[in-house]
Amino acid sequence: KARALTLPMEEQALTAAHHVYSKDAMKAYLRQKFGRSSDTKTLEVRIQQVYEWVLDRNRLSSKDTCEGLHMRCSDIMDMLQLMSLPSMMRFDNLYKNRCNRTFETEC
Repeated sequence: KARALTLPMEEQALTAAHHVYSKDAMKAYLRQKFGRSSDTKTLEVRIQQVYEWVLDRNRLSSKDTCEGLHMRCSDIMDMLQLMSLPSMMRFDNLYKNRCNRTFETEC
């Protein structure tokens, strides 16, 4: 189920999904063991390893998204500096504000 998550996502939402998925995995494991002695320690360790892997993938995906946004905004600002428009300041501020808003909401 961890592979079904769309990354990047808020870390709080990721933690909430982890708790739900780990409970489901534990219930399924115990149901399949039906009565035999069941050592859940190995499963708990494996679940934690997968969770840490997903956290790393989430951070990497977030970093890639933010770097892409930064590069796109940087390219737009560089292009605007090359243009010689009489109202350059207005365009500069407009795009700078738009880039800042996008960066704040996405990153």
